[in-house]
Amino acid sequence: VIARSRPNEAFHWVIEQEGRKPWRAPLVERSDGRFEGSLSKVVNDFHFCIEGPRGQSETYRVGVLTTPRVRSVVVRLVFPEYTRLPPFQGPLPSDGLAGVRGTKVELLIESNRPLRGGSLTLQSLSGPALEKIPAIALRPHPAQPTVATGSFNLDQDLAFTAVIEDVQGLASRDPIAGRATLIPDRPPSIAIVEPPAESLATPDIALPVVLEAEDDFGVVEITLFRSLNGSREVPLNFPYTGDLPLKQKLVQELPLAEW
Repeated sequence: VIARSRPNEAFHWVIEQEGRKPWRAPLVERSDGRFEGSLSKVVNDFHFCIEGPRGQSETYRVGVLTTPRVRSVVVRLVFPEYTRLPPFQGPLPSDGLAGVRGTKVELLIESNRPLRGGSLTLQSLSGPALEKIPAIALRPHPAQPTVATGSFNLDQDLAFTAVIEDVQGLASRDPIAGRATLIPDRPPSIAIVEPPAESLATPDIALPVVLEAEDDFGVVEITLFRSLNGSREVPLNFPYTGDLPLKQKLVQELPLAEW
């Protein structure tokens, strides 16, 4: 706003932005004799000065503070070694993510601006109502300045929110929200299908034994314990390698003559 103008004087402001030629915009006279002007939808820094019949003002700079926006959120899940599951990486599911106890959850949040970090807040959904979980600091990705990362281990049902900050310390307006659900890992089960609990056999035969074992993440090994007339139990191991079946049927003959 310019004051104390003389009658019939016209004023313009001259605007300069990097990568563009300077341009002039008229200032409008108000009823009180002052002049004013405005720019809408400013997205970049600019310099300006005021020109009038009697000269030009100093040059001023207007800096634009741009709030960082989230472009994408990628989640990486690293499951415990015993599950033998490969890591998962993909967009953050809208209905939440899930894993067994001990799964490492890593968030990679991409923004439209270089980031200095942010914060990741966890809320327990299954523990004590007043349980406090310390906030986790988000760190800038070492190779991608517009990406911030943070991780936590899944040991209970959780809700989480993440806020990113750009290099100027401005935080994103809309936090990222999600859920992480703990999948129960049930103990393995095993059953002796054959022979029946009470069976008759001659002492010189090879007795067929049929076992069925099942586990949520695969049967690694089956151990059969055998004894004769109340003697000490002797283990007989049947390990598996390669692709582990979730359900395994084992047929093994026991040479009773060797006992």
